[in-house]
Amino acid sequence: MGIQSVLGAFVPNGAPELEVHIVLARVPRTVFGVLAGAALGMSGLLMQSITRNPIADPSILGVNTGASLFVVCGIAFFHIQSGNQYIWLAFAGAALTAVLVYGLASVGTGGATPIRLALAGAAASTALQSLVNTVMLPNTQVMDQFRFWQVGSISGASWEDIKLMSPYLAVGFVLAFFLVPSLNTLALGDDVATGLGVNVTVVRGLAALSGVLLCAAVTALAGPISFIGLMVPHLIRALVGPDLKKIMPLSAVCGACVLLISDVLGRIWGSPGELESGIVTALIGGPVFFYHTKGQGTLFIMKKNTIWSGYYKRKKRYWFTACILLSLVILLACIMMVYGNTIYMPGTVLEVLKGNETKGAAFTIKTLRLPRMLAAIFCGAAFGLAGNTFQKLLGNPLASPDIIGVTSGASVAAVFGILVLKWNGNIVSILAVLSGLLVSSAIYFFAQGDGFSNGKLILTGIGMQAFLNALISWMLLKASEYDVSSALRWLSGSLNGVSMDQVPRLMVVVVFSTVAIFLLNRHLEILQLGEAHARVLGIRITATRLGLILCALLLIAFATSVTGPIASVAFLAGPIAARISGSGKSNLMTSALTGCVLVMVSDLVGQYAFPSRYPVGVVTGILGAPYLIYLLIRMNRMEG
Repeated sequence: MGIQSVLGAFVPNGAPELEVHIVLARVPRTVFGVLAGAALGMSGLLMQSITRNPIADPSILGVNTGASLFVVCGIAFFHIQSGNQYIWLAFAGAALTAVLVYGLASVGTGGATPIRLALAGAAASTALQSLVNTVMLPNTQVMDQFRFWQVGSISGASWEDIKLMSPYLAVGFVLAFFLVPSLNTLALGDDVATGLGVNVTVVRGLAALSGVLLCAAVTALAGPISFIGLMVPHLIRALVGPDLKKIMPLSAVCGACVLLISDVLGRIWGSPGELESGIVTALIGGPVFFYHTKGQGTLFIMKKNTIWSGYYKRKKRYWFTACILLSLVILLACIMMVYGNTIYMPGTVLEVLKGNETKGAAFTIKTLRLPRMLAAIFCGAAFGLAGNTFQKLLGNPLASPDIIGVTSGASVAAVFGILVLKWNGNIVSILAVLSGLLVSSAIYFFAQGDGFSNGKLILTGIGMQAFLNALISWMLLKASEYDVSSALRWLSGSLNGVSMDQVPRLMVVVVFSTVAIFLLNRHLEILQLGEAHARVLGIRITATRLGLILCALLLIAFATSVTGPIASVAFLAGPIAARISGSGKSNLMTSALTGCVLVMVSDLVGQYAFPSRYPVGVVTGILGAPYLIYLLIRMNRMEG
């Protein structure tokens, strides 16, 4: 069902009756998902704030299991069935379990450390789950009713559920936002907070009440949906820093997005049935928990060493970001293989990839979707890595291949081959590669002059780009209308028409150039300190610079030869990666992964988000324009 059908359901006589029924049935589910996801994200943030524990989460601390125990007891012994009764029982169970777990973790010296809280939560969950099984198993009716509840799902959400949940969520949201300034102060330590006039006990109690209220209301009606409260605050904290004024609203928004995405993925993966959203969030959140528990022991032993602690945090943030981006790439690759005009189940896709010919699916999956997906990954990585290399090498965020004329070198030859020589396919790709390398060499040669400088290279590239773009415009003006459409499709940057025979050489070049750039990266980092420092440290400046430029040019030339000049990816990937992965560590890997994500997301948006289909380069160009304007304004202000 497309966007037009969804919109038409809300317009009188705008869609068939069946489609209207389907859309209207999904509205309360979506609204419930937004509210529930926001509540779970904020609940996890509140628990992490009051415990000063990065792995505090309703599912980790056993709060969900406590709510489950009280709900199953209510079903078995009091025969409850209404949502309002569920909420009060879940609230009581969650509150008592939270107090129990925190009390157990606080026994002895050292207080409730992350490891202690995790162990106490695990122990409490085990014990409470045993009680749940004890109550549930003897009664088949109770077991049937409870097992659908405990998996965690928003599939049965209704307007009545939203009405029941809303007052509790409203109190929880208002209380949470009211406590933000006090929680920010509390993060400085109990002594400092007390000295600044904060009643530590009251703030902790109210924050715990808010968190438990948000968690319990959702758990009562949707079941225990795990890991959203763990994942979301970490992701937002890594992006915007420790200020709860920023983290709190973004956690609500991100939590809603995560739950809705999990719900949609569950429907896609489980089709024709449904994979409950609680299962999907557990599959995603489990690895996140494993990552964050890694090294917890050394973190607190070494915390007094400020330098080591800072290094560890930067390293942790970098690898966390890289894992998130890699997960996104894998997820998007799966979506590109499964989703299209015809939706194929993952099992069908795997069978086709194994070589089992499935009627009607083999051509679509192997000939159309597989090369498109592989091209998106490797071209995205090539653009992202090459752009970041140019920006670091030249010390300017504007020094991307798009802006300094490198991609124009490949484009002018491709347009010449299509319009004048009447070539197509692989011959055009080879011509684009050769021309890209030749024009790039010319830019480097002209930039030498009396000596190489980054500024001269940028200016020379901009001048060369202007010349080549004028030449391209002239050829388009003189060509026939039929040929112009083919050339424009190539110039717009598109994954349409990518064939499997283009992919192997692209993969070889991307892998080779990436390895070479990673090997030269240490020299690049030293070169960023200045040529004087680099010479003192024994760096061969000219050889390093030429090697990096050559590798970046190979990446750009071969990627452009396959897809055309996909705008702004090389320009955006590096700054975005630096922003989300932080400073203090090379962002080569994250830049490559960010490039993959940008290309894959833009291709999906261009293909399926609008009534008409747009090439990926059009979408990325729209994304890059606002950032370019922002960057120019920022640079002007800094110079002023």
